[in-house]
Amino acid sequence: MVWISQIRVDARDSLIPWSTVRSLYERHRIVHVKRAALGRHRPTRWLGEVKRLAKTHNATTVSREGGAAFESEEPWYASFVVHDATACAATLRRLPRNGVGMRGVPGVAESEAHHGSHAWIFVGDNSRGTESLDGRPEHTDALAPHIEGTWHYQISGSKLWRVRECGDNGAPIMIRVARGDVLLIDTRVWRHQASIPAEKEPSISIARDFSYVPRQNEEAFGDVDALLAARPAETGDVLFYESDLPDCELPRSKEDANCAVGEDQEGKLCLVATRRISTGEAFAMAPSSSSEDEEK
Repeated sequence: MVWISQIRVDARDSLIPWSTVRSLYERHRIVHVKRAALGRHRPTRWLGEVKRLAKTHNATTVSREGGAAFESEEPWYASFVVHDATACAATLRRLPRNGVGMRGVPGVAESEAHHGSHAWIFVGDNSRGTESLDGRPEHTDALAPHIEGTWHYQISGSKLWRVRECGDNGAPIMIRVARGDVLLIDTRVWRHQASIPAEKEPSISIARDFSYVPRQNEEAFGDVDALLAARPAETGDVLFYESDLPDCELPRSKEDANCAVGEDQEGKLCLVATRRISTGEAFAMAPSSSSEDEEK
């Protein structure tokens, strides 16, 4: 079964042709493949496996202060990236049966999709919690132009995604992914935030960028935080006030800088456009004097 935003297509529990997924994805930039690859495995075993991987791949805690999240008895949520082809291939081989191959999307027939040699892993334990555990605040990502998007394969537990198109300030679309589900999403155009429900099974998912063309270099498949303009802005327009600025560090660029920190007429700290900004353009600030000195 495939969910496209809120449209349902019956796939009769068989492998879904990639042409079907691709055509729907290109139209909506988001596709939810239900029960794509349900292998028989013990979720608790995979929590231990991921903990071992996290220790060697600089795991970042998302929803708990301090570095001891993986040994904590309190709810926690973290992520890390498995770099280089050898480590990534070894990690993918450890996944449950019928899991993610080096090519293709789980539960989807030969996809003709290409991937970089790294993968993101998101893991959390909310078995002792009483309410959902939020990940990072709502944000967008900056991807290389030829990358079509990212697929997220839920191999254990579940996760609730809240997504909204850039420029849409209405109620978010809620997408619950369960074990075996795959969510394909273009995180440039969909603002998103994920949370882990309070449940006994640990939440573990793996994500990879995909492209329709072979990779040119590994850096092209990198994922960096970004904040995209939801609407056009003119020079001098206030983009955000300090209290409203999302949790996202803006990149710095001499050539592409389009905003700066300033004050409005009442002296309130804000982010101001320094030139015309188009819808969908990533916000970027000029290098600070200290960063320029470091480059020298």
